[in-house]
Amino acid sequence: MDLSSLDTAGLKLVNHGLANPVFDVLMPFISGNAVFFPLVGLVGAWLCWKGGTRGRLAVFMLALAAICVSQFVCSPLKALFERPRPSVVLEGLHLFGPPGGNGSFPSNHSATWAALAVAASMYYRGAWRWLAPFACLVAFSRLYLGVHYPSDVLGGLAVGALFGWAFPHLLEWLWTRLGRRFLPHAWQRLPSLFNPEAVPPPDFTPPEVNPARTWTRATWLLIGAVTALRLAWIASGTTDLCEDEAYQWLWSKHLDLSYYSKPLMIALAHWTGTHLWGDTAFGCRFPATVLAGVLALVLSRFVARHTSARTGFWFVLALVASPLLEGGATLMTVDGLTVFFYTLSLLTLWRAFREDSLRHWALAGVFMALLLLSKYFTPFLLGSLLLFGVLHAWQHPEKKRLWSHRGLWLALGINLLGTIPIIMWNAQRHWVTFTHLSERGGLKEAWTFRPMSTLEYLGITVGAMNPVFFVGIVWAAISFWRNRTERRDPLLLFLFSLGAPIYLFYLFYTIRAKVQPNWMAASILPLFLFAALHWHRRARAGSLAPKRLLTTGLILGLLVSYAAHDPSALGKVIRLPVTRKWDPLGRLRGFEEMARIVATVREKQEKKSGRPTFVIADHYGRASLINFYAPGAQELVSRGGLYAYAETTAVPKNQYWFWPGYTTRKGENAIYVLDEDKLRRQAPPWIRAEFESTESLGLFPVKFRGKVYHSVQLFLCRGKK
Repeated sequence: MDLSSLDTAGLKLVNHGLANPVFDVLMPFISGNAVFFPLVGLVGAWLCWKGGTRGRLAVFMLALAAICVSQFVCSPLKALFERPRPSVVLEGLHLFGPPGGNGSFPSNHSATWAALAVAASMYYRGAWRWLAPFACLVAFSRLYLGVHYPSDVLGGLAVGALFGWAFPHLLEWLWTRLGRRFLPHAWQRLPSLFNPEAVPPPDFTPPEVNPARTWTRATWLLIGAVTALRLAWIASGTTDLCEDEAYQWLWSKHLDLSYYSKPLMIALAHWTGTHLWGDTAFGCRFPATVLAGVLALVLSRFVARHTSARTGFWFVLALVASPLLEGGATLMTVDGLTVFFYTLSLLTLWRAFREDSLRHWALAGVFMALLLLSKYFTPFLLGSLLLFGVLHAWQHPEKKRLWSHRGLWLALGINLLGTIPIIMWNAQRHWVTFTHLSERGGLKEAWTFRPMSTLEYLGITVGAMNPVFFVGIVWAAISFWRNRTERRDPLLLFLFSLGAPIYLFYLFYTIRAKVQPNWMAASILPLFLFAALHWHRRARAGSLAPKRLLTTGLILGLLVSYAAHDPSALGKVIRLPVTRKWDPLGRLRGFEEMARIVATVREKQEKKSGRPTFVIADHYGRASLINFYAPGAQELVSRGGLYAYAETTAVPKNQYWFWPGYTTRKGENAIYVLDEDKLRRQAPPWIRAEFESTESLGLFPVKFRGKVYHSVQLFLCRGKK
């Protein structure tokens, strides 16, 4: 009998042979229940509160081990082995719910609990007596439920136990080597991550190092560790490119002075990343993660210069706990570039204003030009800068006016150079970008009162910034305007003026038209800086509110960030199936599978008809995803062609309008892709008008980790007219 037969026999022995009414109730509860995560949260909070340093270290180590074994060990192994679940391929199993998610080997539940049992025993020696049997019970429950083979759970237990031992020891080794050398004062207080009561060797004498330098090094290590984790995450293939990323990757294959909806910098960013790492999701997103790391380093130094190195460290951690900023650090869209160059522009403008240095004014002009070449955002920067000039003149009538600085005009002149490629491109194309922007902003629409859009904008942006941090910013702003001394502080006034007007402008504009929440992304960092400086001063004055706000915000933000990156964990918490609607990263799931489905159907129909068959999508984003993910599509794109086209329009609606379309493919067939969850009887009339006949091929479910996320309807279109 081979191993596969033994696996199947062992599974059926447990699933059928040991079946009884008690286990039918107990095993689903052991495998996953509604009280588990709240209970774990309470235990973790109790350990942090009553367990002292040992308890906090244990909570940190166990949480990190559980996340890493799930995300960076089990997920890659599942993708490597691609073993289908027994509940999917075997008939006659006694099942208790859906057949399970992604790959079968190894069992994630078993690995996680084994890792927790081993890691916990390093802090509390008796913990293994409780956790090891429970890990085995969880593994048994996965067999009883019919969602894993015996080799899956045994492999999971082995992998988890090995990782649970190796991972903490690796961190201990790194802390002993790097902590002792780079953070000697911190290492002297905590020489071991396993034993908080340990004392440093008698001969250890920390060098005479300014504590600020220790915090600075800790900030560098934090930025390096976060950047490495982000790179590992985008390399793991957990998500697909979003529509905009694939669309702008396609721009990088047709480099130009500008594009229909955006300037050229986003195409250059994708060109750079893919030339370093190839046409992969990692290559597309690599620049975003690097830019986020550089920006965090710059901001930490700015905060440290105006407050303390310790505040700079916690400021960087707060950035990680802001969902929108964390998303911008792993997605290569124009928003990441906009935030990067807007922030560098305002920091350089501040230094130029304070020092009246032509060198810094010129550098500010360069960053402003790069901002303009990233997104048409310079008017907001200039308007906010003008507001600062007016407020500063009001608060300090005795000081030099902003507009009397000759360097400002140098910066504005350099900024104007950024308009040249945009104007040159648009002048040859009837100024289509300006038409698009007016349509995008709803300028051509009749005025309509939309209070629900305002509430939607508020709800989404508050969550995206982190609700606790949003409260901290609003609280700081109210205190700032009520305190005349703070109001006269030029730096606080500058940061408030460069952040708040952008957010408030879009908030009030929602009354007239719908606003996308990411439009205000550039306002977040100046507002975060403003709040950091305000609360630092409150903390120096003895207030406990800053520490409480920061602690609560970090806990909430980091938990939300983890739940967003791991939808299965989110599903276990909310006890609902994680569909595209409930998944925070739902717009990044299932597109590679969608492209594979389309390519398979296209090849089948081409062989069946004997005619060349191409692909048309109902949206430029879907067409771009198919061009990125469909087998053989990238090779065609690299030769200047297209695998999938966006549907034709009478006037420009996207960048596809300026590239060769499918009008020359007369007599050929096409597959029309429509993103629909309801079956349509006919293709849209404009598609029917372009072909001799059309036929629905049906709805095709698109899955992610075994769950249906959305569906596409495909139509066979015969004979292009």
